[in-house]
Order: sequence, then structure tokens, then C-alpha cells
Amino acid sequence: MSLNGRKIAIKVALNRRKFDDRASAELYYENLKEAIFKEVKKIQVLYPEYVLDYSPDSLKVIEKIYFDYLSNGKFDSGGLTKDEFEVLLAIYYGQVYVANGKANWVVLDDLWIKDNRYYLAIRSFNGFYTIECAKWSNHENRPNNKRKQLIYREYMKYTK
Repeated sequence: MSLNGRKIAIKVALNRRKFDDRASAELYYENLKEAIFKEVKKIQVLYPEYVLDYSPDSLKVIEKIYFDYLSNGKFDSGGLTKDEFEVLLAIYYGQVYVANGKANWVVLDDLWIKDNRYYLAIRSFNGFYTIECAKWSNHENRPNNKRKQLIYREYMKYTK
């Protein structure tokens, strides 16, 4: 890894949550996932015309809802904040892998800074890929997303 790459990796690591131990990190992330799943149910009630069932096609739906929130100023309406919705996107994405038998949830310790910093990820059953599921900051600015289906396309890329 280049020097610049190491600097970025350390910067990311320093922004990760610090825990007392692995068990407290696992409990925190389990509670976070459960809270996100409850929020998904609330969103489903607000958008009954869509199906949020953790199927691969539902990735298109959750992203469409994200952009609806963004374009219609719904982040300011007292519900989810933009940051919270971006965490929801990442965890929803991971749960689609898990629900469809492609991966398991894992809590991993940071490789760059050894001071009890852990993060939530999914790992494929064959071990070929591990994807962090923390937050997708400023998702609307991610490149190559004109059709607003980037999450679905990424899922399809990794599961083929």
C-alpha cells in the first residue's frame, strides 16, 4: 500500500468508534442493526407502494426513497436525519446479502490502529470479499449513479 493509502486508512481508523472490548462492540452493532430494521419498517409504512423485503430488487427501492427524502426535504421533517439514513442504507445493503444467503455479519477490529476500534461488516461465505457497513456519507455524490441504482449494481457485481 502506498504512503497516501496508509494515511487514508489510518484516518478512517481514527474515525471509528472505540469500545471497551469486542463483546461491547458486538452488542452495540447488534442493537444498531435492530434499530435500523425498526426504521425500515417505519419507512415501509410511509411508502406502502414499495416493498422493502431485503431482496436484491429492494435495493433500488431503498435508494429511490433516499433520493425522495433528499429532493423533497424530508430529512428536515423530524424523522431520520441524512446521516441516519446513510447508516440505514449501509446496513440495509448488508442485510440484503445476509437475507439472501450471500454473507454473514461480522464485527472486525481495525487493522491499522490497535486500540479497541471495531466496525460492522459483512463477509461472504467463501471469504472472497468483506464489505464495511458503517455509513455511506453523501451517497448522492457517489459517481456513476445517474439512474440512482448504484447500490443494486454493486450488489449484483459482488454476487455474480
